[in-house]
Formats: sequence, structure tokens, C-alpha cells
Amino acid sequence: MYVHGYGERESERLLAQAASVVRLLHGDTRFPPGSRVLEVGCGTGAQTVSLGRNSPGAQIVAFDHAIAALARAIARVAAAGLSNVEFLHADLFALPFDAESFDHTFICFVLEHLSNPITALRLVKQLLKPGGSVTVFEGDHGSAYFHPDSEIAHRAIACQVELQQRAGGNACIGRQLYPLLAQAGYEAPCVTPRVVYVDATTPDLVDSFTRKTFTWMVEAVREEALAARIIDAATFDAGIRDLYRATESDGVFCYTFFKGVQQSQRIYLGRAPMAVTSKRERALQVVLVLWGVLTVVANVYPLVTAFLAGLRPTAGTTAPMFWTMYATLGVFLVLAARNPSAYRSLIAFAVWSSFAHAAVMALMAIQLPTRRGELLVGVAVTALPAVLLFVLAPRKETALATS
Repeated sequence: MYVHGYGERESERLLAQAASVVRLLHGDTRFPPGSRVLEVGCGTGAQTVSLGRNSPGAQIVAFDHAIAALARAIARVAAAGLSNVEFLHADLFALPFDAESFDHTFICFVLEHLSNPITALRLVKQLLKPGGSVTVFEGDHGSAYFHPDSEIAHRAIACQVELQQRAGGNACIGRQLYPLLAQAGYEAPCVTPRVVYVDATTPDLVDSFTRKTFTWMVEAVREEALAARIIDAATFDAGIRDLYRATESDGVFCYTFFKGVQQSQRIYLGRAPMAVTSKRERALQVVLVLWGVLTVVANVYPLVTAFLAGLRPTAGTTAPMFWTMYATLGVFLVLAARNPSAYRSLIAFAVWSSFAHAAVMALMAIQLPTRRGELLVGVAVTALPAVLLFVLAPRKETALATS
């Protein structure tokens, strides 16, 4: 049950929340072109817009059970001019999708409202293709602390936590993401904290996060908290005043979100899903595999030969070290072909180190005329695949900057 309601002020609050933490939550959340992504419980579309903009080549399928919220989401995505998002009115526990229908799933601020989050995570897991990934964001109201501190303000916050618990949810679920994902059967989940720190040097966050995201949320439960006799009116109102006090020039507010992902999405040695790709990305994958295999063979062969012949002091030890390093690079280039977008840094290193290597050989060819032929061949062999990778390499998508 969504305890915050679907009124106009709640819609504005969700927009303020999305704008204030867009870099914190979405800065490293992108999905490769050609992949199909399921957004669970899109609500009013506050996060959907960021998803669509950050992953323009992915197809986002967003659903929600609340018709009023879904209507706002559709309007918001249309106003943003996004064409890679489709919407569906559906219930999480009765989804119309076949098993293994999606490459990735995205769940943001949904589990906290469910009485059975593990069941929900297991249902979503069935929709993932082999090697697919899940990304989950949740907050934790127990992580809120501020200056000036106020016991009464904490009591007001506790009202929201209590009411959400009575409705079957958990406003402090962020700290539980790791065990929830593990119990739901996700392999090697990785959870990281995302801390929001707000003071007078960030006036935009003072307004959008401290005031409109958090304090408005707590303030909205006033009547329900009074009706449930959790707190009296004077104490609650005093607590809200103290929360607003944190928005003044000497005030400070901190809150922690938690991001949970399946480890295969974060660790490059893992098997990232190979989505249906464009011709350009398919060509990039071919170049990565060919260059990687050739690099491994070209360096393992002399390395093995040198060891079989016996290393001699007069032969030097530098070459075997470089052969080992380049052979390892070749292995990682082959691994990068699974999901090139996740290996931008590795590809950039391979390209620019090859250009540097080719430049050095070109200078040597000028200074050593007797070896000019073989050095120029080396320049061509080194520079050609680097040029191909440079042309085909995935460009880093511009991070969404919403204020």
C-alpha cells in the first residue's frame, strides 16, 4: 500500500525527489542499446524520465497499478520527448509477461511499500533472461539525521515509519537490501550506500530534498498519525517545525539511500548479458574478439618459447614482463565483447596505449633505417585495430543534469 497518496503535492514531492538525487541514483545506472528493461512500479514517472534519457538505446517497459499515477507518468514522458518508453497498467503480482522477457529490471522506492518484498523480487527474477541484472533503490528513514538535532523531530519521523509498517511496508528497508536480494535468489548481490548531504552551500538541495522531499513526506501523515493516536498535534507540529529548522542557513540534513545490484552488473569478470545490438556494436564485438585473441597468441607464444628455451641474464627480463601484460589485456578485450558499454575505460586504454606504442615505433623507424620495414609493419598492425576500436567504441552518454 502506498501510504503517501496520489495527490498533487505528492506528485510535486516525487518530482523534487527525482531532481535532487538524479546524479546520486542514476549517475551510474545505464543499460546497453538493444536491451529490454522493466521498470517495476513506475508511479508518476519521476524516475522513468531519467531511465529513458540515460539509456536512449534501451527499450523501457514501465508499469504501475495506480491509474492516476500512470496517467501522470505517461504525460511526463511525453513532455520529455522520449520515444523509448512504453507503459502498462498492471499489478506486480499478476504481470502479463512471459518468463525471461527482459534483460534488466529497475526497482525504485517500491519494496518499502510491500509486505512481501522477497516474493516480489523472486517474481521479477523469473522475468530476467539468463545473465540478466536487477537494480534496486530504496531509502531508509532511520538514516535521517540533522542539525540542529531534535528528539521531537525524530518522533514525527517515527510516525511516518509506524504508519507505513501498519500498512504492511517498511520505511527502513534500505539497510535490508542485501539479505532481501540474497534470499530472493540473486547471485552475489552488491549493495552500496548513497548519502545525501545538504547544507547552505547547496540551496537547491535545501529546497528540493530537505524541504520538499523529506519534510513534506513526514508532514503529509499528520492527520493519519493523529487519528491513529500515535502522537498529539502539538508534538507533531513542533517536530515538523524542527525539521524545517534544518533548512535555515546553519542547518544540515543527511539521508542515506541504498543501491543494490546483481554483482554481474558491477564486476567486469562477470557475464554481462549480450543484448540484441546494432550493426555498429556487433562490429565492435567482432573487433574486440579478434584483436583480443591475436594479442593473446602474439604474446603467449614468445613468452612460452622464452621459458622453454630458458631465460638467460644476457637476454634481459623486460620482454617477458610486457608479453605477460599484453596477453592479459588480450583476455580482457575478449571479455569486453560481452558488453562493450560496460568496458569503456578498458577499451580507451587499449586504443590510446596502442596509439602511443605505434608512435614510438614510427620514431624508431626514422632513427633505425636498417629496421624501418619491420617497424613500419608493426606500426600498421598496432594502429589499425586501435583506429577501428576508436571509431566503433561506445560513447559515454551524457549524464542527466536536472535541477
